[in-house]
Amino acid sequence: MKPRSIRVRLLLLAVFGVLLALAIAGAGLVALFGRHVERRAAQELDNTIAVLAGNVAFSAQGDLAVAREPSDPAYRTPLSGRYWQVAEADGPPSLRSVSLWDAALDVASSPVEPGRSTIARSVAPDGQPLLVRETTVIIVDGGRDRRLRIAAAVATSEFDALKRGFALDLLPALAVFGLVILVGAWFQVRAGLAPLADVRGGLRRIRSGDAPLLPDRVPVEIAPLVAEINGLLIERAKEMEKARNRAADLAHGIKTPLTALASDTQRLRARGETDLADSVAATAASMQRVVERELTRARLRPETADGAPLRPVVEAIVRTLRLTPAGEALDYRIEVPGDLRSTADDNDLHDLFGNLMENAARAARTSVHVVARLEGAAVSVRVCDDGEGADPVTMRSLLARGARLDETGGAGLGLAIVSEILSAYGSELEFSVAAHGGLCVRFSLPPAPVVLSGR
Repeated sequence: MKPRSIRVRLLLLAVFGVLLALAIAGAGLVALFGRHVERRAAQELDNTIAVLAGNVAFSAQGDLAVAREPSDPAYRTPLSGRYWQVAEADGPPSLRSVSLWDAALDVASSPVEPGRSTIARSVAPDGQPLLVRETTVIIVDGGRDRRLRIAAAVATSEFDALKRGFALDLLPALAVFGLVILVGAWFQVRAGLAPLADVRGGLRRIRSGDAPLLPDRVPVEIAPLVAEINGLLIERAKEMEKARNRAADLAHGIKTPLTALASDTQRLRARGETDLADSVAATAASMQRVVERELTRARLRPETADGAPLRPVVEAIVRTLRLTPAGEALDYRIEVPGDLRSTADDNDLHDLFGNLMENAARAARTSVHVVARLEGAAVSVRVCDDGEGADPVTMRSLLARGARLDETGGAGLGLAIVSEILSAYGSELEFSVAAHGGLCVRFSLPPAPVVLSGR
């Protein structure tokens, strides 16, 4: 099963690649070291052969003799792993090292040409593998040339021990080297995946309304992905705009016949058909609420990056309420900083505060209190009145779709408009008892980025 994380997958591939490379490098280095040891051993065997060739001679009786043997004490220790022997061209060994005892080295059947040397593999008397070096020299004896085959050998077990020691010394170095490479691979993977983290951050900014599209300054490897995402976002925005326009057109198209139904209701009442008029009016009111709800949804717009100020919206609604019979005598207390902004659309803010402040004005005795402040990562808003308030059961029923604080004065949407708008911004209404006994409505909005003066 493949890991789902790209980072884990890349790191696993890096670990596998590093381990494989280190294994190959370690085996190669040990092999190279072994070849170097063998070449060095061959040079030592050549030196042994040179010493023997310079000190071998025939006596007056025609016997071979060595004036000075090689100085390595291993040649004088039986079966020590180091051996030499001297023989005439076609005869058995006439001279041999003490280490050979009474055995002989297994060399080629035919002698090599004078001045040349060969190297071969053989077996010692005790069964150990040997590296054998052999050459042919010409010795003048009584005016005639005589050919001698001189061979020297060393046990390859010495090479194996040296290679094992070299491998053990090499392991820590390879481990440290591999760890350094893996740390570098981790940083490389992190740097390579950083553009994907930037894309994720861009998508987060799009969702929060801080940006409409992903930035197009990205590495060429992910540029097609970013282009496809931006194209999808553009098409989605166009389709949403078309859907809003269709919903608005449909709602407006139904609103006109509903107005005609209201006139028909009045004529039915004038003719005395009160029951029928009430039934038609109730049906028309229900349809009117649906129309208003769809119109509200059509008015919803995505969050804006710079946001809209809250205080001018509240002040404009207060001016409008002062012109109504229910609101002209009320005291409006506004505690909204002038620089407080939200990414909510300006039209959505008017619908939010307009509906809530209108309801508060209808229920208030003397005052309406509007408070908005930045609390953490949200703009907290309260709209309170000093009216009669509502019990907990009534407050819970206010959350039902289409409910309103008052049921007089037409077939308005009530709090459904506010609920639809807040749901688009990930918020909802909360009801509580105000300080003076009235109703207090709370909600939150996403804040806009802080705008520096002089921007």
